[in-house]
Amino acid sequence: MTEINVYGSIFEQSGYASHTRQLVNAFYKLNPQIYLDCPKPQDWIRYASTAEMNMINSQPYKNGTDIVINLPPYWLYNLSNKPKNFIGWCVWEGTNVPKSWESIFSNIYIKHIICPSNHTLSAVKNTFKTLLAPQFHVISHGINPFIFKPLKPLKSKAFTFIANKGWAAGINDRGGIQWLLKAFCEEFRNDKNVELHLKINMSYCPPGWSLPNE
Repeated sequence: MTEINVYGSIFEQSGYASHTRQLVNAFYKLNPQIYLDCPKPQDWIRYASTAEMNMINSQPYKNGTDIVINLPPYWLYNLSNKPKNFIGWCVWEGTNVPKSWESIFSNIYIKHIICPSNHTLSAVKNTFKTLLAPQFHVISHGINPFIFKPLKPLKSKAFTFIANKGWAAGINDRGGIQWLLKAFCEEFRNDKNVELHLKINMSYCPPGWSLPNE
């Protein structure tokens, strides 16, 4: 069975951490030869499952496949070790990725780069027209049907817009919630049968951040 070294966070509330945690646990069910390198907060043992403790307490596999779930600049630490097999997980919301990533994508030790969507892959292509990089693969995050499942339809007959994003920096936030609010208010008045539902991800908001103040 393939030996795998996974580098990412599982104890935070970010999307990266959620994805890493679900991915390594799914790996472990198929193949227990998993080493997990992740930041460990105080009393981390209280928050780890038996499988997660086994992965964290194991030793990295010298000839294993390295999977790094983080922004590309964080791949450089692992790439400096000249791994035999390296897979980078690339996630991006914008229409273009930073140009500084070109040298990272072109690193000769990268075997594969996985994107969660065609949108991320398009952002790469928009930035680097002639990028000579390893094969990109689009593999969606998937869903956990025990967490995400259809609910009963809302009784409201209003046409409903839904946005799920962080909103930590107000008018300067990169998620664009500020522009969504502005556009919604400019387009619709109180007499229109529409609703806007926002789910604010607090993991991207600093301590003391106040939604009412924002």
